[in-house]
Amino acid sequence: MAAPAAQRVNHLRKITMTNEWQEKLKKFQEARKAKSAWYEKTAREILEEYKITACHKCDCRGWGRETKHSRAHAHTKKRIVCLSAKPKGYKSFFTLLHEVGHIVAEKADYSSGVPRSLAEHNATEWAYGKLKELGVPIKRKVKGEYNAYIKEKVARGLRRGLKEVPRELRKLFKN
Repeated sequence: MAAPAAQRVNHLRKITMTNEWQEKLKKFQEARKAKSAWYEKTAREILEEYKITACHKCDCRGWGRETKHSRAHAHTKKRIVCLSAKPKGYKSFFTLLHEVGHIVAEKADYSSGVPRSLAEHNATEWAYGKLKELGVPIKRKVKGEYNAYIKEKVARGLRRGLKEVPRELRKLFKN
């Protein structure tokens, strides 16, 4: 016995929806690849512009020596930034900019005699400026995470003998 007409129409709709869904998925994946390629290319250009080398999965520092996966950090004198991977998304790109900021920005180097919290703040501000220059919006989530990170550095500094909160950072504590 043949299937009723309504069932056949529904079956055809499912096939059509699946094909449309596959096309949408393909477009989404292509857009994601293009965005990822932009982050990678732009990161490479920034590193070249400031004559900075990037290393990935280094074992020079941090909690992951045995897995060759340390935290992102900058060697300011050697002009090297160490990252866990090449930037392919917003957050990893921002991390790269922050680490470049430690090398390029004024008073963002730990060894320059400024408190660590101020060095972190200055590197972050440099990264925000670079994002604006590139026309990339600053995401609230990333800004919140970095503000919390800087507050933690201030608190640690105060516990370890920092006499007062640096003037530039006082606005973070006005809530």
